[in-house]
Amino acid sequence: MTTQESYCLSSLLLVKHQKKIEAFNSEKIFLSIYQVLDHFKDAIDRASYLTKIVTNKILSQVSDSQIASNEIFNIIVITLSRYDKLAAKKYSANH
Repeated sequence: MTTQESYCLSSLLLVKHQKKIEAFNSEKIFLSIYQVLDHFKDAIDRASYLTKIVTNKILSQVSDSQIASNEIFNIIVITLSRYDKLAAKKYSANH
């Protein structure tokens, strides 16, 4: 049996929204990606895969343990547009 270790990002990373700061929540990213992939039968698997990609991109752009919510939005839109144009359009329209 193998194990997979991961960070608890909510305790390591903060997201800046205009005047509010909150803990990073990868589940919110997963859900928002999952919702725009609803035209795929395997949307859960695809959303999980894309969430990992987005999270890695976010971590590579973090400075001082904080990232702006608009930067997260841009990362998600760019990632989705490279993966599926319809999903990217849905995400942009809903966020």
